[in-house]
Amino acid sequence: MKQALDTIYNSETYTKVLDLRTSLFSQSTAYVYSILETEILTGKLG
Repeated sequence: MKQALDTIYNSETYTKVLDLRTSLFSQSTAYVYSILETEILTGKLG
């Protein structure tokens, strides 16, 4: 659980979700997860 939370909170995706200018916070959970998944697999945002 700690590793999962660390992964999320330290991701660039999470930074983008918190940035109101990106409007990523208003997207679906599945969409945001797909971006996070790509970031984890490639090291880059999707």
